[in-house]
Amino acid sequence: MRNHVGTLVGTDDLGDLVLDLLTGSLAPSTYNNYGTGMRRFTVFCNEEGITPLEATAADMLRFTAWLARSGTIAANSLQPYFSAINKFFRDHLKEPVALGPLLTDARRGLAMQQQPITAPDIRVPLPAPIVQQMLLFAHRHYRALTWQPDNLVHIKTFRAMLAVCTNYCYFCRAETGVRCHMDDIAVDRTGGNILLFVRKSKGDQRRTAADKPLLQLPITAVPLLADLLEAFTAGRTSYCNILGTGSGPTAFWAVTPEDQPHTWTAGTITEWIREACNTIGAAPPTQFKWTSHSLRKGAASAAACIGAPLTKIRYMGGWSKTSDVVTGKYIDPTMSETPAAWLFFGWLVAKPPD
Repeated sequence: MRNHVGTLVGTDDLGDLVLDLLTGSLAPSTYNNYGTGMRRFTVFCNEEGITPLEATAADMLRFTAWLARSGTIAANSLQPYFSAINKFFRDHLKEPVALGPLLTDARRGLAMQQQPITAPDIRVPLPAPIVQQMLLFAHRHYRALTWQPDNLVHIKTFRAMLAVCTNYCYFCRAETGVRCHMDDIAVDRTGGNILLFVRKSKGDQRRTAADKPLLQLPITAVPLLADLLEAFTAGRTSYCNILGTGSGPTAFWAVTPEDQPHTWTAGTITEWIREACNTIGAAPPTQFKWTSHSLRKGAASAAACIGAPLTKIRYMGGWSKTSDVVTGKYIDPTMSETPAAWLFFGWLVAKPPD
């Protein structure tokens, strides 16, 4: 881009600033994701004897077939590849070529060929009563946990249960749920709230820290959660002192130097759900499964079934003010009202029942 656009905007300080602005139009994580697509594209071009910037729409169809033949990428994961290529063309002042109805049909055809051999388990909402069981179990067995190296198995089980309960209360917000920093979660006894600073969520890469949400859950709504978070924080500090690692990892849910939170994903939360469920003896029905998505869907459904306003559900879950995604994909209107739903989300309702 700099080589092509630089001739238009100049090479002085002002021109350099223009180029900095243009190259900073996407978040670093997006550029990293696009890099994978561009690497694949350049390998394809080398094999085909094509100059990348001279590729055509027909070449994009062949690239799709090339990717399909590799058998290593799902059809629903192709868009970042084509977005990267189109950005590459635009950055070089050329019309993008990775688009059009034929390419759409080719991707749809690949999706049809990639139908699973066996039907996948269906993800279903995690019911509020199951999360309540976890909360009660953790408070009964782990609030006074002894944080010693020989007790690491129980420490990690406690971590799994508390992480699931906390994420459920906050609608399992993207990376915040698994990678939040030590300072992102706090129990404010003076103000009466459990605070969660949403450091990172989808689409907010350009927002400053001052513009990011600070979610406040009343301690009176879920007092056991506040007790457990304080016990976890104090125990973690004690454990790090015993290990001689100072304040320990910066990630809130990391408890040992061996933890690698930078590699944690939504799948990590799914593992924690499985561990917590095994501990309390809970399991989804056959052919169904509980994943991190189940936390998000379960929280939204539980809040909706007791009459929480959509505006509050959207805000807590990080959906836009006008988003229909939450009603179309997350809220299960058949979920029944339960005391556990009122326990976790009753504070979102203006007038709880008598």
